[in-house]
Amino acid sequence: MSICLGMIVKDEVSDIERILKDYRQYFDEIQITITSPDKRKEIEEICDKYKANYTYFEWVEDFAAARNFNKELCKSDWVFVIDTDDVILYPEKIREVAERAKSEHFNVVYGYYHYGVDQDGNCCAAHWKERLIKNSKNLRWNKKIHENIVPLSMVGHNFDLDERLEVKHNCTYEDSLKSNERNIKFLLEEYKQDGEKTDPRTIAYLGRVFFGLGDFKRARYFLEKHIELSGWDEDRFQS
Repeated sequence: MSICLGMIVKDEVSDIERILKDYRQYFDEIQITITSPDKRKEIEEICDKYKANYTYFEWVEDFAAARNFNKELCKSDWVFVIDTDDVILYPEKIREVAERAKSEHFNVVYGYYHYGVDQDGNCCAAHWKERLIKNSKNLRWNKKIHENIVPLSMVGHNFDLDERLEVKHNCTYEDSLKSNERNIKFLLEEYKQDGEKTDPRTIAYLGRVFFGLGDFKRARYFLEKHIELSGWDEDRFQS
């Protein structure tokens, strides 16, 4: 059984080297998709150093498109996904989880993600995130931002949650603010395009991002709308 580390990257040279140095031994294959011409040469040199495959994808402001491009390049049985500012807490456990997923017929395993931090460095946002994905054409990334795995057919689709795939988002409060400012553009574009048919999950993200930016009037508008539309009790409770 083989496992590929699949990543889309921009210009994060030092983080890419950190990840390849720390985690190369745990994967049979590495596929890195570069989405920016900035520092491309330096990234390619690091990939060569650690025997990682690399390709270039012209950025089209769509994270799912870039991830699908990357996923299609992987030759391994499973794909493990992180971002360049992530830290895998138990990399030595990944293969154990993959063996269990194979034996119990799971095709997606979610890991716990320590995502956001406050001004004091405390985790203030965490959720389960797709980490280990069976290399199947039936599984596709969906959405331009806050992308998630969606099966084309539900036949045989089965997923699990496993705390051994725990990942920490290695960011500061200032990084979180910058991320929110970037993400709001994508989320608003989707809302303007889909109108009343907008995915409730996108509406929830809009409310939470506006809240994080201190725009409480808009945050309340979207969070109340999400409470009306969501079919998930825990998600409505959070809003």
